[in-house]
Amino acid sequence: MISQKKDFRYSCHRIIPMALAVIILMAMGGIIGCSNSSGSGDSSSGPSYHMTGYDGEPAEGSSTALLEVGNSGLNFLAQAPWFVNMTFQVSDKDGIGIPDFKVADFNVFENGTRLDTVESNINIRKRDALPPGYTYTLKTVLFIDNSANIAPETLNLMMDGAKAFLSKIDPKKQQEFAVVAFDNDGDPVLIHDFTSLTKELIPYFTAGNAFSIKRSFGTANFYGAIQFALDLWEENPSPATKTLTQGFVVVLTEGRDTTGLYNIDDAIAARDRDNKRVVSVPIGSDIPDHILAELERLGNGWYYPVPNPDLPEDDKSRKKSGDKNLVEWMTTIQERIIIFADSFYWIQYKSE
Repeated sequence: MISQKKDFRYSCHRIIPMALAVIILMAMGGIIGCSNSSGSGDSSSGPSYHMTGYDGEPAEGSSTALLEVGNSGLNFLAQAPWFVNMTFQVSDKDGIGIPDFKVADFNVFENGTRLDTVESNINIRKRDALPPGYTYTLKTVLFIDNSANIAPETLNLMMDGAKAFLSKIDPKKQQEFAVVAFDNDGDPVLIHDFTSLTKELIPYFTAGNAFSIKRSFGTANFYGAIQFALDLWEENPSPATKTLTQGFVVVLTEGRDTTGLYNIDDAIAARDRDNKRVVSVPIGSDIPDHILAELERLGNGWYYPVPNPDLPEDDKSRKKSGDKNLVEWMTTIQERIIIFADSFYWIQYKSE
């Protein structure tokens, strides 16, 4: 039975007084750490993984109760009389998702006692196999910096990169895309709201099309635009709600804010307020170091500088190890976003 007097342990080996005791370890020896609490676990006995748990509040009208466990990063939804549900993300040390763990890869301990997989009905669900009535959506905002600072040829490369990004469809059909750019005055504008129909977005990235994104003429409110893009969806990966949602802002930019209305700290505060993710893609080889440093700080969902966005794919003479052009990087980014979604886990078990 569920008892609020039990203590809660997670794999970083700290103890939080109250609620339920759970340790989730890799069966093959690697420890899953809590990435939003204390970093990686002890990797001396095997590969190190990182686990981010999700908070939440009970859905309206729900008969279930949410039991708080402090800052453990593994809050859970308790369903009377004894089932415990937790959602979390698993990634490697580079922040790349680990999508293929099974029940056999986890050991669950309650108050120091390892639970039997069969007797405790330990079950792992993924985003495409949620309980009846639950949905998962991966929101993805493409922010195209079309400010007056951007050269026309660079904007065309951004368009090609965006089309390559959209060509990598989520095979589970749970991803939706929105497009943000600057209007003529340099303020952020929603070009197209979230849709799963990528064909609706292609005209915005097709040069010569009447709907294609054009260069702005105003001063660029770059960090205000980041906040605008982050506000387009509500992040909610907790099992306490039936509409599970995660998202990314993918920004193609030179990173120049020419208004001074907001700064990097404002953008990061907006990003972290709801634990959202930004992928920073600085484009070009002449971006000042201090701007690159800010874009790296901004890119908690990854940072991919592309100094040679037009580098021919087969140009062996100019390519160094790991070099990619913008189209190649955008394809990689979309693949990693999908892997991120596939590394979303819902674990349920019966408490003793």
